Amino acid sequence: MKKYILIVLVISSFFVISRGSKDNSQIEENKKTTVKKDIKKQLNITFLLDLSDRIEPNKYPANPQHWERDIAIINEFVQVFKADLMKKKNFHFKGKMKVLFSPVPKDAGINEIAQKLEVNSAVMKPAEKTAMYRELEHSFTENLKSIYKKTLETKQYVERLPHRIDGRARSVRLTGGGLELVNKAVMAVEEVDLQFFKALGLQQDNFVRELQVLSNFTPE
Repeated sequence: MKKYILIVLVISSFFVISRGSKDNSQIEENKKTTVKKDIKKQLNITFLLDLSDRIEPNKYPANPQHWERDIAIINEFVQVFKADLMKKKNFHFKGKMKVLFSPVPKDAGINEIAQKLEVNSAVMKPAEKTAMYRELEHSFTENLKSIYKKTLETKQYVERLPHRIDGRARSVRLTGGGLELVNKAVMAVEEVDLQFFKALGLQQDNFVRELQVLSNFTPE
């Protein structure tokens, strides 16, 4: 197959060369027209990151992990974005990139990181585009890692931390996800209590007083 393609290319090249100067000028004109059309077409890339349970290694183990695969795929598009910048040059390049999430993260820190990944070269000066080109791949890789890390921490309900005094011990505290779950649990219990005691009707106050009497009871 490769040999066949090579032969076709060689024949095509010979055909162009043997057509003469008049056709060469037409080819150059066609090239200019193509370049102008390419300049008008600008990239506008939006990444929709799936931050659901699929990225949790305990639930869905994979090697490489799902979030690592996501970053590798996104970096392929980053390379396309950079190649288009090189093709159009700073003056003509007006490409855009941004990151969206599903589900929408409740951690404000994740949204702040995502803002660093929003690229709008249409409002950039040439020097800013050059700096963006140099830092783009590293910026996407590191910030995406931070986003996935924060997401996984939020999904975990507790985290272990070094003890402030005893170096041999570990402290355990609730994560953002753990606090959110506790608040939901409290609301759920209160709703169940409300529905359960609702059956007492007007006798509810008497029932509460009797419970208080029983709670203060001390056997002799």
